[in-house]
Amino acid sequence: MSLKAVPRPLRAALTVGAWAALAVLSACAPIPKLDAASPILQPEQLGLSTEASAAVNARWWQAWGDAQLDVLMDKALRDAPSLAAARARIQLAGASIENERAADRPSVGLGLDLERQRFTENGLYPPPLAGSIMNTGNLQATLVYDWDFFGRHEAALQAAIGRQAVAQNEAAAARLSLSSAVARAWLGLARSLSQEQLIQEQLLL
Repeated sequence: MSLKAVPRPLRAALTVGAWAALAVLSACAPIPKLDAASPILQPEQLGLSTEASAAVNARWWQAWGDAQLDVLMDKALRDAPSLAAARARIQLAGASIENERAADRPSVGLGLDLERQRFTENGLYPPPLAGSIMNTGNLQATLVYDWDFFGRHEAALQAAIGRQAVAQNEAAAARLSLSSAVARAWLGLARSLSQEQLIQEQLLL
């Protein structure tokens, strides 16, 4: 029997019924169970240690045991303008931290003003002050505290600490880059000298 021969209302009912049956079958289909997510591995499980990795020997080139290299490296690290600028940034960040900490502490002031003056006879002061010379003093004490209701001081302090950490990391990176460049140049020179010595020995054979 052709579907066109079926009356239109019955055809519509069959279509709706087919979609409904498909929906029921889909709802009854079993949902596959996914495997549980793999646990996050900690650095210690991979043989890594943040404390050990942070404790890098700042004078790593001394493992070669060459006194000439030590002198050359110390001079390069001492006189390098980039490292001097990095140290200045660290000091500036440290001063900023101290300023922010001071802003969160009460400020106490004490002032003393001493003066020796002559009171005029035609002024406001009656005798015996009028026409006399006397010493006057003014002692003033102040206490100021800026309450940090909205955490402004703490936020500024944390920002200053972050800037100091960045400056320290940049200084360490600049130091490592410079020392690596000096070590590579020293090794290249040592290799060239060794090759020259080897050639001289071959010529004497």
